[in-house]
Amino acid sequence: MVSKRHLLLALVIGVLAGSISWLYQVSFGRQAGDLTWSIAAARDLLAGRNPYARPLAQGMVAYPLPAALFALPFSWMPNEVAAGTFIGLSSALLAWGILKTNEPWRLLVFASFPYIQAVQVVNWSPLFLAIWYIPALLPLTLAKPHIGLPIVLMRLTKHRVLSCILVALPSFFILWNWPIQWLSQLGGYAGRPALLILPFGPLLLLLLFYWRSERVQYLLLCAVVPFRPFYDYVLLWRIPDNRQEMLLLTVCSWLGYFGWYYFSQFGALQWMVLTLYMPLLLLLLQQLYKSEKKLVLSS
Repeated sequence: MVSKRHLLLALVIGVLAGSISWLYQVSFGRQAGDLTWSIAAARDLLAGRNPYARPLAQGMVAYPLPAALFALPFSWMPNEVAAGTFIGLSSALLAWGILKTNEPWRLLVFASFPYIQAVQVVNWSPLFLAIWYIPALLPLTLAKPHIGLPIVLMRLTKHRVLSCILVALPSFFILWNWPIQWLSQLGGYAGRPALLILPFGPLLLLLLFYWRSERVQYLLLCAVVPFRPFYDYVLLWRIPDNRQEMLLLTVCSWLGYFGWYYFSQFGALQWMVLTLYMPLLLLLLQQLYKSEKKLVLSS
């Protein structure tokens, strides 16, 4: 049960996050960060143009057409305002979803470096993490299905499959071959699965011994999805199971950032695997081994 106080706190978090994101876009001329393509594509649709015919700016990647449809409510706003509004709504939903669990310590995600960067670059990851707590919003993962895959596979039901199909259908009526056009523009995508990042990534395969655990399944799904540093890793903040684990992961995220910043010869992806995936791997292996040992002794 979420009280009025919780709703107010979620709203405050959303307003603060949205204001910071808006100020960042204005100060550094980023317009709408990662939301820029979706807003431009939404305006193209309204003007009867093909969004995938637009040349991509350097460092920008195209998104699935549903991302443009989701961006339609923001298309009338100046880009910087749209960015702040999007991040504000995403953050408020995430805070509200967390507070519904009666585990307020999960709000530590807002102090993590991946979240801070997601606010700066206007990334979808805070919204996707919110979907874990509010699964009725699952169709929104169609905006970036390759990143939302762990949430989708862990939260999917027959009704949610139907809702995703119904939400996706209009995009095919608008542009029937958009998946082909989208995939043809992904050559510049810089994400890589953690499982393939040497030297530490393959160690995650040790979790296969405990694959029945929901947390293990979720972590392995995150490990096979091509995350980009650092903002996509917000999705990992679903895994901690208590305040101590949440605090550890949050601190480790900053260690990973500063490690990369001062020792950049070790790439950002390697730092994320070392400082995020490896602590989670050790925590899960320790806890699951202890649980299994107790079961053996009690039987």
